[in-house]
Amino acid sequence: MLKGFAREHIGAKTEYDFGRVRVHGERSLGNNRRARFNALYQVPEYCDINKIKGKFDGKTVIITIPTIPGKVPKKETQPTEKEPSQEAE
Repeated sequence: MLKGFAREHIGAKTEYDFGRVRVHGERSLGNNRRARFNALYQVPEYCDINKIKGKFDGKTVIITIPTIPGKVPKKETQPTEKEPSQEAE
């Protein structure tokens, strides 16, 4: 949550060469002090980095990255091993 930050205090930049998004912000706290943040997020290979959208709702930065059709990874299911049951003989 970005308490005290306004839209003009926040920015985002797509780093195409590295396949990531950087979200940053800075605001004055008074008495020559500043509050800053810098977050870096890797964009998955199956997402379209050219269609990234972002918004700030006054508390939270929301980054939306659409997937590329046909490139969504399949969920891998881990086989569960059942322990042999011990039955009374």
